[in-house]
Amino acid sequence: MGRRDIFVVFGGVILFSFIIFFVYAAEIVDVVGKAQVQPSSSTSWHSARVGMKLAIGDKIRTARRSEVRIALDEAKKNFISVSELTLVVLNSTVPGEINKFDLSEGKLYAKIEKVKAGATFEVATPSAIAGVRGTAWSVDSKNDRDIVAVYESKVFVQAFDKNKNLISEVTVPEGFKTIIERFGPP
Repeated sequence: MGRRDIFVVFGGVILFSFIIFFVYAAEIVDVVGKAQVQPSSSTSWHSARVGMKLAIGDKIRTARRSEVRIALDEAKKNFISVSELTLVVLNSTVPGEINKFDLSEGKLYAKIEKVKAGATFEVATPSAIAGVRGTAWSVDSKNDRDIVAVYESKVFVQAFDKNKNLISEVTVPEGFKTIIERFGPP
């Protein structure tokens, strides 16, 4: 094998690794009960399993008495737990990185420790967005309200009307929670 062939093979390995790094941005590290994943490229749902790689646009749903824990980084310092009876879409505001969670209904718990400078993590419900730059919090979205509880540090919460116009923004400190009635202020 010549020098050029070695270079081509090495370049292919590097490119493949780069693609895999950006395609799969998260990994399921624990599954309790029944949970399913719908890859963004599919209309079919598949059973969630430990070690399953997740990409931007994938959907996760959980059944009663079920939970899925998802690591958002290789060190597994940043994670979300998807509680029972929840539907969430993994999303992004930054290419190649899952940092936004579209929560249709149900509850998410997030533990975010190590964040790049200027980076944010957000949970969006039909009428609110809760986000942080490094903390632990949960968002519980029901038909008529959202509840944001803060366990460490502080979280910003933005409330929106039916037309997605910003109504107000508040900062919720550690140990407190806020309740947002659907399309009302926090």
